[in-house]
Amino acid sequence: MNRDRFVTLSFFLFAASCDGSTNPGSGLPFASGRSNGVPEPLGADASHAYAGRVTTAMLPTVSTEIEELRVWDEGDFILANDEIAVVIEDVGMSDHFDPWGGKIVGLGRVEGGAIIEPAQFYELGFTAGRFTMQTRSVTIMESGANGGAARVRAIGRYAPIPFIDDTVRNLIDADYSFLWAAMDYVLEPGASHVDVNLSFFAEGQGEEMQIDPSLVFALQAYSMKQVVDQGGFGSPPNGIRWAGYVTPGATGYAVEPRLPGAMQLMPGISLAGASLFYMPVPTVPLDPEQITPWARIHVGGPDSEGLVATIHENQGTALRTITGRVTESDDLTPVVGAEVHARIDATRYLTRAITDQNGTYSLRVPATVTPELFAYRRGSALVQTTPIATTTSTADLAFAPRGTLDVTVRDADSLTPMPAKVQVRRASGETPVPGAFGVEANGQSRVFQEWTIDGRMILPLDPGTYHVTVSRGPEYDILSTDITVTGDQTVTLPADLAHDVATPGVLCGDFHLHTNRSPDAPDSAERKLRSAAGEGLEIPVRSDHEWTTDFEAPIAELGLGSYLFGLSSLELTTYWWGHFGVFPLAERDDEPNGGAIPWYDAYAGEGYLHRTPQEVFEATLAKTNPVWGEPTIIVNHPRSVNTPVVAKAFAYFAAMGYDPTTGTWEDASHDERFQLIEVFNDSDFDANYLDGTLSSARSGTVNDWFSFLENGLDMYAVGSSDSHGVTGSPVGYPRTCIRLGVDSTDALRMMANGPGAVRDAMLAGRHSISGGIFVEAFARNASANPVQSGGTVTGASANEAIHVRVQAPSWVDVDQLRVFVDGQMVDSIVLDGSSPGVQAPAIRFEGDILIPTRATGRSWVVVVADGDTGMDEVYPNGAGGRRPFGVTNPIFFTR
Repeated sequence: MNRDRFVTLSFFLFAASCDGSTNPGSGLPFASGRSNGVPEPLGADASHAYAGRVTTAMLPTVSTEIEELRVWDEGDFILANDEIAVVIEDVGMSDHFDPWGGKIVGLGRVEGGAIIEPAQFYELGFTAGRFTMQTRSVTIMESGANGGAARVRAIGRYAPIPFIDDTVRNLIDADYSFLWAAMDYVLEPGASHVDVNLSFFAEGQGEEMQIDPSLVFALQAYSMKQVVDQGGFGSPPNGIRWAGYVTPGATGYAVEPRLPGAMQLMPGISLAGASLFYMPVPTVPLDPEQITPWARIHVGGPDSEGLVATIHENQGTALRTITGRVTESDDLTPVVGAEVHARIDATRYLTRAITDQNGTYSLRVPATVTPELFAYRRGSALVQTTPIATTTSTADLAFAPRGTLDVTVRDADSLTPMPAKVQVRRASGETPVPGAFGVEANGQSRVFQEWTIDGRMILPLDPGTYHVTVSRGPEYDILSTDITVTGDQTVTLPADLAHDVATPGVLCGDFHLHTNRSPDAPDSAERKLRSAAGEGLEIPVRSDHEWTTDFEAPIAELGLGSYLFGLSSLELTTYWWGHFGVFPLAERDDEPNGGAIPWYDAYAGEGYLHRTPQEVFEATLAKTNPVWGEPTIIVNHPRSVNTPVVAKAFAYFAAMGYDPTTGTWEDASHDERFQLIEVFNDSDFDANYLDGTLSSARSGTVNDWFSFLENGLDMYAVGSSDSHGVTGSPVGYPRTCIRLGVDSTDALRMMANGPGAVRDAMLAGRHSISGGIFVEAFARNASANPVQSGGTVTGASANEAIHVRVQAPSWVDVDQLRVFVDGQMVDSIVLDGSSPGVQAPAIRFEGDILIPTRATGRSWVVVVADGDTGMDEVYPNGAGGRRPFGVTNPIFFTR
């Protein structure tokens, strides 16, 4: 990675490490090697394995999605033979969440002297409880030039992993800060695995010690798919030999323990893309010269089939190959991309393969087993074989006759194709698939939830009755209809959707969208953008944990520039006192994590040092761009979890003890240099508004927002989806609709400073929140320049009139309109179709409402519209369904 390595800094900080070093002069208790090895490590033949440094010429040509996840670059260390290559990061600040180098950061297979189909690798660590190696040195111990094994060694002292330390300290309290280790990565000629060995030293701790718990920590489950011994893609059973990660068409890897004693993994917690596996608790010698075998990393692919076969071969298991074709019911037409799963007696999962352009698959299974095979594709029932005898080497599978749904989506006014979302629900519900197959359920009986970007969607469906919904977000009407599909029939479904809700000069954004650049999100950038376009969103803001990037490049690749404008952003994820959206923020290739703002000091002596909100906010606001100017801060989900431990990790107001009643903070290190609050995170107004006694421990985000306004602070609400996976968390519910004076993303992109214009409009409060309902409020509406949200009416009267307009498409329920003045509800109006100003198809209310204002000081008004009936037809799932709502930001009044 082209970034500052801080090599000199690292060595000087830790030069005075301990007495009795076996490497005099280095300050390290272990022998170290050379900084360089074989100049061309990818040139190994069958009798060699080489260690060297990565050069630019070695970087593979891959898809944008895989390239986005690559953090290794010129200068990192590489182990390679004629089968595989593994990259170990150089010493210094690291990307992702373990801040210290010396760990594996990439791997792939080798063919023709080049790395092919590299893994979508994220992060893998071998930890002592919550401690990992704070690497001080990475060197080459054996280059492999003499024909033996190649070996790279990382040396360091153990330190707490910053992003989990505070959360799990009470659960895993063992302290290993006194422990030193040398971690050797060893590759033999012709091998398809790398062995990880450890040596330990701890002054004054005796001759040996136990490391409890000894863990495999994989931050990988969404960028690659987890597959485990016997359990397949489902929940891992206890006592497994290996756990791995795979991707169709790419290299995978698996970890197998090699510690003395029972060599098994026990599954631990699996949460937010992180998987913990317990290894046997070892007793290790505290002798720098003694080596303890620790783990074996198997490397193979593509997908599960290639990896599992490699593991069997490495373990000496004899294999046989089963091949065949998957076709349509005519036994001729190939089914491309079908999954073929193999299992034994419904209890033991073996592997899967994916069919190629000819519908062909190939599976290698243990020679003595007789597996059943299953063919799967979404929209069709599973096809199953009888057990395949050991003397049989071929098996063809054919799906039952199916029909096809052909959907065409157009704008009803222009009759031009446009992006949209298509949902298909089976009347009898989703067809069950064994959990070991790893098939993601769409929920709500949906067979399909897909997004078309060109207005065309063709879906295969088994015969039966289905309900189809075609939509394009809350500004358009929908098509909702039932269809009946028979075998070999095509059902043609035209969907001309009317743009009913008028929003001139307004573009709507979602400022909290995660992709698989975040470890806890499964969606690729492409999937997220297809969804954003299909949901009628205009400004998708990529807000990945601890990584600065945007959507503009993939938007251009997908040809969606006329529909979407991507802002550069990140979610600053402290794991101690809250999460924050920072935008606009330019990606920096020469800095760790694309220029993310560090919330701790990774080289503050031993371990790490927390930074205060004041220090981090200062560093954030200093990230000035020559064109965009200063970034701004959104406080994300400030009350998300009100528990003593997790609140500090996720929720700023809870962590800092903000009391909305008194307007005070319990923690003196708090910082108020923010004006935007994510009041609505995949939730509606009432879900965030609490009645009764409030305190620092009990408040809703609406109460907090109102409290800031009452204390004279110009704070503005933001609504975002926080979508991690679009299957269950729809993009754009809710969304933030900004008055920018332009009606297209092309016009916004043409601005000299489009990102700055978005920021400035929001910091001025020129936006509202739409959860299906678009609400506007105007003060002094009769004047030539009516005052809208964020504006101030000076010389106000005791009673002022505001003009309110409420819009929603016909499929959205709107029942009431509430008016809040100075934090108190002063009016509630039932919207039942007979309200003032109702006008088909979208206006549910339009009229003037009188409000009182304070005799002294500043008054402010917020208008809320909502409905009781959820929007499951378009936005399924969610706790109790996603309720429709719309909220303005405040208009201010002074006498």
